[in-house]
Amino acid sequence: MNDLSELAGLQRYPLARRGLVMTSLISGFTLATQRVDAQVITTDTTGLDAGETQVPVADGHLPAYYARPAKGTHFPIILVNEEIFGVHEHIKDICRRLAKLGYLAVATEYYARIGDLSKMTDVPTIFKEVISKKPDAEYMTDLDSTAVWAGKNKGDSSRLGVTGFCRGGRQTWLYAAHNPHLRAAVAWYGPIKGPTSPIQPLDVIDIADQIKCPVLGLYGGQDQSIPVADVREAEAKAKAAHKTVEIIIYPDAPHGFNADYRPSYRKDIVGQQSDQWLSSCPGPEGGHDWQATSYDQPNDLLIIPESQSCVMIQGHDVDMKLGGGGTAASQKFFFMPGTHQNMGRLSAWRTADMKEVWSFQQRSPFLTSVLSTGGGVAFVGATAGSCDGEPA
Repeated sequence: MNDLSELAGLQRYPLARRGLVMTSLISGFTLATQRVDAQVITTDTTGLDAGETQVPVADGHLPAYYARPAKGTHFPIILVNEEIFGVHEHIKDICRRLAKLGYLAVATEYYARIGDLSKMTDVPTIFKEVISKKPDAEYMTDLDSTAVWAGKNKGDSSRLGVTGFCRGGRQTWLYAAHNPHLRAAVAWYGPIKGPTSPIQPLDVIDIADQIKCPVLGLYGGQDQSIPVADVREAEAKAKAAHKTVEIIIYPDAPHGFNADYRPSYRKDIVGQQSDQWLSSCPGPEGGHDWQATSYDQPNDLLIIPESQSCVMIQGHDVDMKLGGGGTAASQKFFFMPGTHQNMGRLSAWRTADMKEVWSFQQRSPFLTSVLSTGGGVAFVGATAGSCDGEPA
């Protein structure tokens, strides 16, 4: 599909000529996590063509699971990247859910050469003995092979997307930077930073500015393994390179909030229906869509306009038609708790030690960038139509 040199730092390692450790997929769920059977979602195969297959790769075949509508052809393709637990029943069900929506979804067992994930029960061991031994370059090549297989099996290669969960979310980011033919990528709580090695030389933060398609990142504010600051850093790096990226942080969600077979599952987030309200605090304006800051060089101050706002969002169903558009959602903004109903905040931070020097708050939000002057005054626009000036 494309040369791995698309990702600076990745090397093409020769594929080992060895037999597969896993020649078929896991039956049932992984043994490596606590399960909550009562909340497990099971999608039937009515109206679907679904099952196990073999994806040709450079050194043989990898086992995979696919699902697509039973009738028709040229379906848009979604490549599904597993967690660290293998292509078990949850990942298979994700494929069936996507097929019910009209996609050809395929999840390949990318770790089949290295270890038998169906028998592993300890997460640290999985990381040490399997995940850490998979070269990123080989993983990208395997994804390319999966995309080729899908295109030859009733998929439309011109409409190619990728999604993934946990470690698969990381691989989703990497593949978005690798394959110029991708149309979209959705990464669910994929790690942004982590240990590197000669065979896994790059983190998401290293390639965020190289993505070749729009990326949607879905993360939990209570995820103890992925700091929100790291996610925002990757988002900022991508946007600074004029890439299309949208990050949604669910403030109360932990890691694995889409994994309905685990205690971390958050049905209120994943199962949100049209016309239901969902809260986000901070909201987009209060979380990351700030106006541009200004640097006051004489005083070594970075002056930041902040919006201390939260939002309630209500999605609506819309007909997909040529020329249509819009957000298809209603929003209600409210004050962030603890701000004394001050939505606008202007703060100055000394760059030498990143300590806050002064701040100013007001009821209305700031809607413009900050302009600082050599005379020590910072100007910023507010909703009242005035331009406020504060001593810098």
